[in-house]
Amino acid sequence: MKKTNAFTLIELLVVVLIIGILAAVALPQYQKAVDKSHMVQGTNLLNSLHKAQEMHYLATGAYTIDFSELDMDFGSTGCEIFGDLNRQLFCKSHGIYLANGQNSPGSSYNPGAAWIAFCPGETINENCRQNDNQVVWYFEHHPLPNYQNRVICTRATTPRSQPLCELVKQLANK
Repeated sequence: MKKTNAFTLIELLVVVLIIGILAAVALPQYQKAVDKSHMVQGTNLLNSLHKAQEMHYLATGAYTIDFSELDMDFGSTGCEIFGDLNRQLFCKSHGIYLANGQNSPGSSYNPGAAWIAFCPGETINENCRQNDNQVVWYFEHHPLPNYQNRVICTRATTPRSQPLCELVKQLANK
């Protein structure tokens, strides 16, 4: 009988099974790491917006809802300013939607706040803006004193959005 140096079908199936199990364990962890890095990039943008708003407030005595009035450069971020009053920013590469100003009772947009939503793989649409991953940061000079420098996780109730809420809270407490 001739001996061949080949793998049996059972050996190949065992190897494929082991690779499948490793992939099933590793891919969710990889996705969490990618999501967290995108959230960190988004919160860095939010922090930059906050600092630019505070500088604008010190210079003019008021916040603005127009990104073009702020000392910020979005050219290198791959983000796009769009929408009414130049108050919205979408970064498709990392799924971050950022709005300058917050709806509040009695006014159309309150420039003393900003909100961020994490919506990976989305395009600019209502689903991204109205999803369950929104976090609102009210700035230091917000007109309503009980909201000043508060972070409210309005819709951050999913496991995927809770880390974003915690990252923004850490920024606000610095």
